[in-house]
Amino acid sequence: MLAFFGQISYELYLYHLLCFRLYYRWLTPGVTQWTSAGLYTRFVVAGGAAVLLATISRRTVEGSLLRFKDRPLSVCVNRARGSLDSADQSAAA
Repeated sequence: MLAFFGQISYELYLYHLLCFRLYYRWLTPGVTQWTSAGLYTRFVVAGGAAVLLATISRRTVEGSLLRFKDRPLSVCVNRARGSLDSADQSAAA
């Protein structure tokens, strides 16, 4: 469990404030005083949404970018150029 939160910690840092702000704006407009049950509900709903969004972001966006971390930049650039050149050749044919 701790390793999971370690993996998504950066994404969680990025998205938690957004989720809590959206919770305030959409689900509790006009609330000025919070009860303990309201704070618990806010933590569960907004915190759960932040963990879900961070997990999705980690697996889609950052996961696809992390595939390139051990490769030298020249390999990535040459491979991208090669795919572009082959696409140009097939379009010209």
